[in-house]
Amino acid sequence: MDNKKLIIIDCDGVLYPVSELDVNTVSKAIFYSACRDFNILTNAFDFEEISEQPNYYTFIDNLARQYGIKTDVFMSKMMEYIDYSGIKPDNNGVLQKIKDLSDKYKFCVCSNNHLTHINNVLKAKFNIYADQMPCEIFDTQYANIDGVFYAKQSYVFISKLEKHFGINAKNFLWIDDTPNVIDTVKSVGCDGILVTNENRLIDILNTL
Repeated sequence: MDNKKLIIIDCDGVLYPVSELDVNTVSKAIFYSACRDFNILTNAFDFEEISEQPNYYTFIDNLARQYGIKTDVFMSKMMEYIDYSGIKPDNNGVLQKIKDLSDKYKFCVCSNNHLTHINNVLKAKFNIYADQMPCEIFDTQYANIDGVFYAKQSYVFISKLEKHFGINAKNFLWIDDTPNVIDTVKSVGCDGILVTNENRLIDILNTL
């Protein structure tokens, strides 16, 4: 096993603050796409039901399966309804900091979201796409095994990362804005730092 520490960076709420992309925008995108693109009647679910979801991907996955739609197709289409113009260009040098630290650490971005969305975020924030990032990116499809979705904080996802990087999970450092994710990864031996308004990604990277 490699003794380097793997720094795992979340996308939403970490690469950009959630204040720059209203959660209701995502809820509306799911609703509009279901109704307009896939002819799912509005009485099948309501907007409030979407807004209350703790995990959008699971909701979308279940909805798509129910109506015989490929989840990947649904998610790609719904992204067309999301306005990313509120995401401000990065002025903190996040990507350069990752590059500067890459001799000491390995990095990756892990998200429970779709690569189309991640690319849109990267374009708005850094003016690049996933294949231009200084680290690998793993989205919802990474641990979608036999049609079953495993979240990034799951044992299955973490085990795949261990094998891929050759690094033991005890040397994983998760940077995430969701307390439940941090608590979960810590329960399986990883380390984790919670991103807040006072403790941003760049602030954390500057301490490494």
